[in-house]
Parts: sequence; structure tokens; C-alpha cells
Amino acid sequence: MHLSYLFDFMFHISDKQAVKSPSPRFNGLINANQYLRWVTGSVLLLVATNSSPAAAQNVLVTEPFQDNNVFEWRVGVDDPSNPNKVLPCLTARAANDQTPSLIPGCANPPIDAVGEGVLRLTPQLNNQAGFVLYQQAIDSKDGLVVIYDLYSFAGSGADGVSFFLIDGSVPVNDAGAFGGSLGYAQRDTGEDGLDGAYIGIGLDEFGNYSNPTEGRIGGPGFIPNAVAIRGAGQGLIGYEYLTGTDRGELPNFDFPNATTREQAVPRRVRITLTPDNQVSVDIDFFDGNGFIPVIETYDLNNAPGQPPLPATFKFGFAASTGTGTNVHDIRAFLITTVPPNLNIIKNHTGDFTVGQQGIYTLRVANSPSAGSTTGPITITDTLPEGFSFVSATGTNWNCSASGQVVNCTYNGAPVESGRSLPDLTLRVNVTSAASPGTVINSATVSTPGDDPTAPDAEPDQVEDNTTTDETIVVETPLLGIAKQAETLVNNDDGTFTIPYTVTVENFGNVPLNNLQVVEDLTATFGETFTVESVPTSSNLTTNPNFNGSSDTQLLTGTDTLAVGQTATITFSVRVTPSNNSNTYSNTATGTATGPDDTQVTDDSTSGTNPDPNNDGNPDESQPTIVELAGEPRLLLVKRITGVTRGGVPLNSVNFDGFVDDPADPNDNALGFSQLSLVGVPQLGSDIPLQSQDEVEYTIYFLSDGSLSANAVNFCDLIPEGTTFSRNSFGTEQGILVNRAGTTTAQTNGLDTDAGSFFSPLAPLPTDSACLDPANPRGAILVNLGNISNSVGNNFGFIRFRVRVE
Repeated sequence: MHLSYLFDFMFHISDKQAVKSPSPRFNGLINANQYLRWVTGSVLLLVATNSSPAAAQNVLVTEPFQDNNVFEWRVGVDDPSNPNKVLPCLTARAANDQTPSLIPGCANPPIDAVGEGVLRLTPQLNNQAGFVLYQQAIDSKDGLVVIYDLYSFAGSGADGVSFFLIDGSVPVNDAGAFGGSLGYAQRDTGEDGLDGAYIGIGLDEFGNYSNPTEGRIGGPGFIPNAVAIRGAGQGLIGYEYLTGTDRGELPNFDFPNATTREQAVPRRVRITLTPDNQVSVDIDFFDGNGFIPVIETYDLNNAPGQPPLPATFKFGFAASTGTGTNVHDIRAFLITTVPPNLNIIKNHTGDFTVGQQGIYTLRVANSPSAGSTTGPITITDTLPEGFSFVSATGTNWNCSASGQVVNCTYNGAPVESGRSLPDLTLRVNVTSAASPGTVINSATVSTPGDDPTAPDAEPDQVEDNTTTDETIVVETPLLGIAKQAETLVNNDDGTFTIPYTVTVENFGNVPLNNLQVVEDLTATFGETFTVESVPTSSNLTTNPNFNGSSDTQLLTGTDTLAVGQTATITFSVRVTPSNNSNTYSNTATGTATGPDDTQVTDDSTSGTNPDPNNDGNPDESQPTIVELAGEPRLLLVKRITGVTRGGVPLNSVNFDGFVDDPADPNDNALGFSQLSLVGVPQLGSDIPLQSQDEVEYTIYFLSDGSLSANAVNFCDLIPEGTTFSRNSFGTEQGILVNRAGTTTAQTNGLDTDAGSFFSPLAPLPTDSACLDPANPRGAILVNLGNISNSVGNNFGFIRFRVRVE
């Protein structure tokens, strides 16, 4: 095997009928690039990238014939007893070379240098008839793509060359008859055809392979410079002419005026036999047109006298010269499986309605004429405008969405010829942005070797890789409404002021008229309230007489909302809590009319967004709840406050200043101004940590609720890939606790102080705050007790260090 040559060769034959995309030069794993990133929360992430492109076809046999030894091929001539018959030979091997090789050398010294040789089937002599046989059977389940280069030169148009496939279960040692039979078919001189022959493809220079003479069966007659296929046979029976080219149809195969191989132009032959028994032949004449079909797809299932496709094949070449001469050289021989050829169909059920979900079904199948898939299968579905991805289900399918594009990958077993994949069910939301009428949804399937986006993808192979589905979206009026209680104000006189914001949105695909929002405050607060601020809105007509009891209309009822339009209403209520309740639940209800005065209603009143799931649908949810009593609140902010390497602080990062974490609103709480909240939220990939580096973590806490935070227990698991530093602040004192500006080192053991360290896998207290009770790396536990909410006594921090393993 000469893999370096193989991959180079495959890269340059990407013009395809069976080979559908350039194969990679190298198919080994590229070493993964790995790096460490430290993030807040004591989590060590290992990120790895891997590039290992999947080959489109499996390589079954490859032999460039360019070196000085070849194995697994048997050589012979039609008459071994005749000393004038020259065996097929390697031009890069010396004739007297005694090193192992099943194919001998051609001459002394070798004709070509090692790495530049060929298999010479016939020399420039007349009456030559040589053959080579590959006698190890290969599987036919995924079809065969046979590719080789033929050089024919320095002669007078002698017979030609055949490539043949043999039933892999039949023992074979000799070729068939030569002359016009090209070492494949029988001859009336009593010479049998090839044992176990299935098909023989002749590149006939002289012209008799298509001729029903010399005992051959069928054919249009003498056709020089032709390609023809003869069928199965045994002994003197069969080998019938099946199909071939006409006279003058093809450029010449041989170059009689060329005295060396370098002066001749090779003919690159590609023979494709599909899993459903279709055969075709393409040739690249190196004239700038790439592979051209020479014999279009021929169905061997209907060929006269042709047996079923064997489970395995052997194969070989034969060439002869007769009374003429021609040098016949073979180079760059390769057999692969046929690439996959997927098709996709998409459909749906019924019309889609705005505000509701629709379901698509996608079905992917592999063509009966294709080989098995060799890598992942991907569906890319571009949803119409106004549709959003909800979910996708299907055995071995994994899906994700980015905007309108849904990507799904099938990671199941290879899909064989003619087989279908499990159906993929795609569920979508139809939002208000979806236009009424017909919308188009398209989806494309791809896999290595069958990728319609590849630069060299051929239309006849990938035209069924894309499917479209026309869906009707019906007109739908749809209203969404939400309500949010804003920050509660304690008036310090036994009353509270509750500011409210009501948001309404048109989620349908038609305008909404006569918009009305009603809020009955009496049902919520009884007689213990007053409307402190009447409703206002920047784009709605509010009712200045709203009082929440006798007049409950927030709007006048004359407004219109366009499709997708959002509007807000604000007002506030002063409440006097009753003796028996201080929790209040209330709703606002919206109504409007659509086409034909169709009325729509919604009372989704939880949160400031009528569509908290961002799926284009108003969500029925719980009413707004306001609790007037105070409550505790404890804020935590975690920072990396130092890194030392070899006992020396890492100076490339400023750990002594405040760094805002946009993803953490806690670090901007006003109460943290009482202490110096320093450190960084995380270390970027440009600051890689090394083994034995020591990382210091600080967890700042602040109690700023309306009540004290009581019975506070703190737990932090030691990050993966690190070890707790036991003596950071003194002997067996690895934890530091600060309370309202006073800092105390804590011992690691279970004793009277607040802190303790639990070794890896040690059982944790049942009431600990640790999220992983298995304690895989060890854990820091600190009992902070009660933390006052009064300024000056409501803050502090916990600090510990770990060492990178």
C-alpha cells in the first residue's frame, strides 16, 4: 500500500460521477489544540478542537504500481511454455531483483526509478498476451468504483486492454482467451473464457471485442477504438456482448508515434458498479473536459444470462497485441466503495396558525444505487420568516437552532444502500412575524461524499438533496398582556406604594382594534387602596378617570395595535395592609377585536414581557403577586484575587482593582462600597495556568434585604484539577473569614471556629449547601450564622487557595 500516493491521487480525481467530493490528503487525527480557562465559580474547563474529516468512500484496494514490489497480484501469459511470451512486469523493478514481489521486474537496469514506475501488461512486441489477477475477494455490498490510468503507445494499434470482475467464490488462475476476446471471453479455437467471469470491460484498440466472431456471442461488429462490456460466462458459454460505444465516438486510446510513456497522454478510466447492479464507464482523456460518460448506466439485472450480483469479487487486467504491437501500462489503480447519495422529503399536516405550533416531518433515504454513508448526516432547515424553532425529535437525531437556521445531525449507524433514516419531527412556533398566505420552507441534507454545497457537486447527484414545502399561514388575531409590580416603596406611615407596568402586544398577523385593558383593584385590595398615579402611556389613550373600583378601564377602548406593536401603561397604587393579609395577587385583562369583529382576550399578567419564552406566543401564566412584608437578601460575588507561580505573584493581571462582570448584577450593589471588592471574574485564555500555580478565590457577601439573613451556611467545592492549599494563612489554617472588616484565619478541622475543610469523598453534613454530596475534590464549609442587614455590619468575605495539579 502506498497511502501517500493514494491520497494525492484521490485529491486530483474529484471530478465526479461516483467520487463526489475531493478526498482528504490525510485521514489521520490532527493533534488537538488544548488550553485551560479559569472562570468564576471554581470550574476548570478543558476545551479541545479536533479536525478529522470523514472520507466519502471506503478504500478497498489501492496499488499505484510505482515501486519495485507488489503483493497479492498473480501474473501470467496465455502460453507459459512459449519463451517469447513476456510476463507483465514492474518498470521500477530490476529483472534480476530477488527481493519478494509477486510481479517481476521488466529489465536490467529498471526502466523507471522507484516511485515513478508502472505495471507493464505488454511490451512493444507482437503476439503478447499477459494478465494480472487479484485473488483476494472484496465485498460488493457498497458497490465498487474502479479507477486506473492506462498508457498505450509505441505500437500499431494492437488488440487492447480489459478489466474484469470475477465472482469472489470461484477459484481462478488464468485469464480467458486473447486476441479479440482480450483475455476475458471465449474463442472458437477451443480456448475457454475467464472462470467465474461476471463482467469484462474492454478498451478495444483493434476493434474485435465488439465483434461476434471467433466464437464470441453478440456485438455490433468490428469497431476499433471502442469501449464495450461483455457479461458473465464460464468455459465456452456466455460472455455475451451487453453494450458499448460506436465507431468514431471516442478519441484514440493509443499513441503510436509516442516512443516513451512521457510522450503519451494517459486515459483515466472509471468503472462504477452500484449496489443495485448498475454499471457505467467514464473516461478522462485529459483534454480539459474531465470525466465524460462513455457507457451510460447499464442495468445488469436485465442483462441476458447475467447472474445476481455476487457477494464478493476478485478482479484483474489482461492485454494483448496480436500481430501488431503496443505498450500497455497501468498506473494508479484504486477501488473504493460507491459514495452515498441521499434524498430528503419534507411535509406537514394542515394549515399553520399564528400563535400556535406547527409540525414538519423530514425523511431521509439513501439511494439503492449508492454505497453506505461513512460519516455524520446533517440536515439544514431554513425556517420561513416568522417561524421559530421549538424542538426536534427523532432516533439518533440531535438538533440546534441559530436564528432561522436549524441544524440536525444523525449519529446513528451507517445508512446502507436503499435504507431510510428514522423520521425527524420538527416543531416550530408561528409568530406574529409570519405573513398570512403561502410560505416556503426548505431543507437540505448532506453527508461526506454527498454534499450539495461542495464546489464540485454535480447536479445529477445532488438535485434530490434539497426539499421544499409550501405551508399556508392563516389570519389570526392574537393579543398578549403582561403585568409587573415595580420596586415597592415603604411610605413609613403604614402604607406602601406599588408602581405597576402593564405591557400589551399584538402577536397575531392582523391589526387589533378597540383595544381595552381592565384592572379591578377592589377585587385585590378591598377598600384599603387609592390610585396614587393614574394610568399613562406614550402610545395608548389612557383613561384619566381610572380609580380601580367604579371605573376599572385603564384605556378608553379606542386604540389600535398594529401587527407586532407593543405598548405600555403605568400607574401606581397606595395600599394599607390589612391585619390578616399582606400578600396580594391581581391581574389585568385585555380585549380587542380582529377581522369580522372577532374578539380576542388575554390575561397573562406575570412579568414585564407578554412573551417570556420569546416564542411569538402570549403565555398564560400566574397573576402578579406583591408581598408587602420585608424579606432577607444575601448577595454573593466571587473573584480570583491572586495567582502565584513559584511563590511569586503573577503580575500580568491586576488583582487589586474592581472589575465589573456584565453577567453579574450583584457586584454593583451599593452596599459593596463598604469593602474593597477587588479581583477578576475570570482568567482569559491568554493567561494560561501552569501546574503548581496557586490560585486565590475570594467570595464577598452582602446582606441588604429588609430583614437579616439568618442561619447562613456556605459551601464551595474545590475545582476539578486542583488541590486545596491547607496552610495558606497558617499551619492547618486554609480558610480566611472577614466579618464587617474583621478578618480571622480558620482551622481546617471540625472545631469551634466557623470554617472547615472536608477532604475529597468525605461525607458532607446532610444540611450543607454543597450541590454535589459526593464531594469528589473536597469542599470548604463556613457557618456564617446570622448576618445583619444593617449598614456597617452586613458585609464580609471568605477566602481560600488551591494549587493547580
